[in-house]
Amino acid sequence: MDADYWMAAQAQRGGAVLAAPDANGAAETEDWRTQLQTDSRERIVNKIMETLKRHLPHSGEEGLQELRKIAMKFEEKIYIAATSPMLSMERGDWRTQLQPESRQRIVNKIMETLKRHLPFSGPEGLQEIKKIAVRFEEKIYSAASSQSDYLRKISLKMLSMETKSQNPIANSLQPDNASSSQDPQG
Repeated sequence: MDADYWMAAQAQRGGAVLAAPDANGAAETEDWRTQLQTDSRERIVNKIMETLKRHLPHSGEEGLQELRKIAMKFEEKIYIAATSPMLSMERGDWRTQLQPESRQRIVNKIMETLKRHLPFSGPEGLQEIKKIAVRFEEKIYSAASSQSDYLRKISLKMLSMETKSQNPIANSLQPDNASSSQDPQG
C-alpha cells in the first residue's frame, strides 16, 4: 500500500478537510487522513486478515488472497467513512444544542397525547404515562441523527396516535374487509 495511492484516492473522493494551526498559528487546510501512516493502515489490514482467518473457511494461497482482498476492501470502506474527531468537535453534536427545557416541553406534549389516547386513573396512572413519555423521548433522542430527525420521529409517532384514535371505525373495519367482500348470499 503506498501513501501516494491512498492520498490520491482520498483526494478524488473529496475527503474531509479541517483547518489545523501551523507553527505560526495560521490555519492550514489539511485532510486528517494524510497524517495516518501507511504502515498503520497495513497493520489494520493484517489485524482484519487474522480475524477473517479465524472465522472464515479458506484453503491454500488462493483462499488467503481472497481474504486479503476482503480485508483491504473493508479497511478502505472504513477509512473513507471515518470522520475526523476534530471535525466532529467543530460541528458539535446536535444534542448539546438542545436545551433541557425544550426536551421537557416535548415530554409534556407526548404526555398530553398519551393522556388523550391511553386509559389511566389516579396519580399512579399519570406517573406511568409520564414514565412512558420519558422513555419514548429518550429512545428517540438517542437514536436520532439530528435535531430535525428527532422532531420528525416524535411528530410522526404522535400523529399516528392521533390518526388511529380519530379513525376507530375505519380501524375496526380493516380486519373484516376480506370477509365483507364475500357474497352475503353465501
